[in-house]
Amino acid sequence: MSRIKSFASVAMIALATTVLTVFNSGCSKDKELVPDVETAKTEMLVFKDYEEYAQAVSKTNSMTECELVEYEQSMGYKSFGRVCDEFYYSININKIKSIEDIHQMVEVNCKYLTFHTDYTGETYCLPQEFDNEARFVINEEKMYVIGNYAYKKLDRVLVSSEIQNIAQLKQIENVGEVQNNPLFKIQEIDKEKPNTSKKEQYEDHDDEWVGNKKYRIKLFIQTEIFHYTLPGKVETHRETEYRITNYLRRLGVWFQTKLYTDYEIHLISIDDRSNEERVVTTDGLNKNVYGAVHRGDDKYKQSDALTWDYKPYFSYYYAHAKNSMGCEKTFQQ
Repeated sequence: MSRIKSFASVAMIALATTVLTVFNSGCSKDKELVPDVETAKTEMLVFKDYEEYAQAVSKTNSMTECELVEYEQSMGYKSFGRVCDEFYYSININKIKSIEDIHQMVEVNCKYLTFHTDYTGETYCLPQEFDNEARFVINEEKMYVIGNYAYKKLDRVLVSSEIQNIAQLKQIENVGEVQNNPLFKIQEIDKEKPNTSKKEQYEDHDDEWVGNKKYRIKLFIQTEIFHYTLPGKVETHRETEYRITNYLRRLGVWFQTKLYTDYEIHLISIDDRSNEERVVTTDGLNKNVYGAVHRGDDKYKQSDALTWDYKPYFSYYYAHAKNSMGCEKTFQQ
């Protein structure tokens, strides 16, 4: 993976010190002409193949905040995920006076903030790309390179093109611009999976009041089939993963909040066809890690074709998480 230049401005992050200190970035950006392919490539991560890309995604997602900062600095870049997180966690939610303030904040800073409604029907204010596993790999333009192809995430799709078209890809701001252009391929990220897809997942939360503040911990574990499509190549993978997230409620809206968290994870996934076990574990008790989100995963290629034949399930799972506010959740088979 090649070294790249930093693309984020420290001054931009510092502007969000309070809810009233926001910058008028809106959702559009000025277009810049890129003189050549090599110049464009220096502004994003470049991977030789999908395996190297997947390793970087898994590695960055399992890092603590300090580890991620050190890693990105050593690589000479700053990810869009970290740009959003630094903006998000610099907001002083205690200074928010009304729900209207929250909506105005998200509207003005929609490049970095978003609303989300979960399975409970409740509202969350979250960093942009919070559910994108590549958020610490993509640059501020949400781009990266694998082999001879450049990729850009636009809304809920991934647009790709041969590397010689990277300058044109950088200028695209919505998928409609390339809908019928043969130079670009469009891959739906959240396309509904058929009923034959098999996954086993568990997600639940626990809430606790501490004084007049309400805290929440969410625990999520899953093993599933997913398909990754490269130009001219489709692969079937099994992913086994966990995610722990801490929240604080303000004016009826949940915000991610950094808390000390103890957790122990031991997941074993398998399928009836390959009989290949995959293990995800934290390798220890009482991590007591400070942060809002803790996660880890394992990706295993099962086929060089698109198939639903490898139906995964847990042969064993134990997942426990407890934060410093007393919220606690356990899944155990």
